[in-house]
Amino acid sequence: MSGDPEQEYFTDGVSEELLNVLAKLPGLLVVARTSSFQFRGEDRDIIDIGQQLNVGLVLEGSIRKAGGQVRITAQLIDARSGFHLWSETYDRELENIFALQDEVSAAIVDALKKNLGLEVEAVPQVIAAASSEAHDAYLRGRYLIVQRTPTTIEGAIREYEKAISLDPDYALAHAELSIAIVSLPNYTGQNLTEAIARAVPHAERAMELDPGLAEAHAATGLLLERQGNMEDALIHLRRAIQINPNYVNPRLGIASSLDQLGRYAESFVEVETAVRLDPLSIPARGLVHKWTDLQEPAGRGRAGNGKACLHRPGLLRDVSRPSGLPRRKMGQWDAGPPGFLANRSDTGVRPQGVVLVFRHRRP
Repeated sequence: MSGDPEQEYFTDGVSEELLNVLAKLPGLLVVARTSSFQFRGEDRDIIDIGQQLNVGLVLEGSIRKAGGQVRITAQLIDARSGFHLWSETYDRELENIFALQDEVSAAIVDALKKNLGLEVEAVPQVIAAASSEAHDAYLRGRYLIVQRTPTTIEGAIREYEKAISLDPDYALAHAELSIAIVSLPNYTGQNLTEAIARAVPHAERAMELDPGLAEAHAATGLLLERQGNMEDALIHLRRAIQINPNYVNPRLGIASSLDQLGRYAESFVEVETAVRLDPLSIPARGLVHKWTDLQEPAGRGRAGNGKACLHRPGLLRDVSRPSGLPRRKMGQWDAGPPGFLANRSDTGVRPQGVVLVFRHRRP
């Protein structure tokens, strides 16, 4: 089977679904998609990747689709020594993709248990769609949404809507559609009230279909935050990271909600944790720059720091809003001296004795 650039959405999507399964395991910190996928297709040294992302393990692999067949190759590597701990190749029918993902996840977990003593009672399963066509549309939507431009977000909305038309009970597609719709005004200036009205039914449907779905709580929390209901937003966003502690976006939502409630020190802890989970994330690092500005004397660095790391126009519209001086005057940093959060370890993520990043190569 040969690789096809047009299938990158499939490779990325299946890889992310495997990441999300592993992210739910107790005691395992999993670097998020943005940072993990920075190294796809590169022949970068494993030890170098481990050092750059501060991880102990790299799960490297490839995913190839051709016709009705799919091949997944995966290998677990010690990022400190470069030694291979486990590897396997799976050839299956594409129609059995969900069973294959569960099989691969179980094998990876077994390798972690054998090599690292990871204790796992039950391996979480991939969230299945009713049809491969609905799943394919969902993966296309995920591929588009992470590119964070007005055009790709609109494209993602269309793909999620297609997935739902093919599978009306696809909770994950409903949740992601709600998130995409309510996020679009940040990039286009469209009417937020109208976006909220359009997104609410999908968040509600996702919660109805699967109240244990992290994305459903994330969608609900985002809507509540956009409606100005910060306290209730925090309930759902925190539930999302209880289900999946490695889920970065709800942590950024928590940071935003706490920020608007005036709980600035708590907000930065969430930003700091998000960066630990996704070190190369532009949104997370943008918020770090914002908070760096807030701990500087008023007037220093305001024009540049908050925007310096935003490499794409329109990304994070209000990351660097000029609010540092009023907050400093209000004395909101009395919880600790400037920079006191930099060395905190009680940020709510699970122990880092075992850390993992998934890297896949384009076939």
